Amino acid sequence: MSVTTTASFPITLTNTVGHTYYTIQSRLSGTSAWTDFNTSGSTASISGLEPNMLYDFQVINVNGTTNPASAIVQSANITDPDPNFSPVNNAISMSWINLSSDITGYGTTIALESNPTVILATHNPTINPTVTDTFSGLAPFTLYNITVTPAIGSIANTFTYPVLTTATSTCPAPLNVTATLV
Repeated sequence: MSVTTTASFPITLTNTVGHTYYTIQSRLSGTSAWTDFNTSGSTASISGLEPNMLYDFQVINVNGTTNPASAIVQSANITDPDPNFSPVNNAISMSWINLSSDITGYGTTIALESNPTVILATHNPTINPTVTDTFSGLAPFTLYNITVTPAIGSIANTFTYPVLTTATSTCPAPLNVTATLV
């Protein structure tokens, strides 16, 4: 099933006296064919765009003459990677399917939920069809905040997940055990 998204952005142009409408052009970044969308307003929404893909946009002021296009701006709607977490006593492992081939990197961080501004560790896991990462050296039965930040170039979105490490599953061996036979 294909999920689509909508691009919305304000249009701000100078010297617009006498314009009839704007043509907004969009394309999947790296391709050459533009799709045109006309609007007479100062904002526009374009639907049918795929999430986690990088798009180029430019705007042309149409007033009966040939006008130059605006500078190209890029945007992407980066969605939640929805990781699977596997916490144990002293570690949290996670994995997720790479969102798209346009993703240029992932960043992960971990902090105590009780003190989320102090980052305990930062990782940059390798991009594979399935991305994996592990934070170790953690305290058992402790709530942590893990962030996953997928990026497409300079465009990024951060998602935070609370994850609880498990309690120690086995009791330590008893000490000072004595036996008396009668």
